[in-house]
Amino acid sequence: MTIVVEISPGDPVPRTPSKARDVRVIQEHDRLEGLVLKMSTISKFILYATLFLAAGYWSVKGDFVDSWDAWLWLIAFIFIELNVFDWRQEALEQEVAEAT
Repeated sequence: MTIVVEISPGDPVPRTPSKARDVRVIQEHDRLEGLVLKMSTISKFILYATLFLAAGYWSVKGDFVDSWDAWLWLIAFIFIELNVFDWRQEALEQEVAEAT
């Protein structure tokens, strides 16, 4: 799958090739929409639910190492998501401030 990314000269995105950078640019320019956004949301929900169920199963089963690892991953993902939401909110507030 090839993703075409248009980057303006003043764009602060690093020039190193990276799929994460491409997704970030697409999200920033409101190009992640429609079916792609829906599939992304559905897959994220399925993966989080699977990890949550696995962590619960390993906790009940008594497998401490796997349980601990899964719960740490879940906590890390939650903080990453919160950080992304905060980052996006700050970017929107900055755009509004620059527009006025």
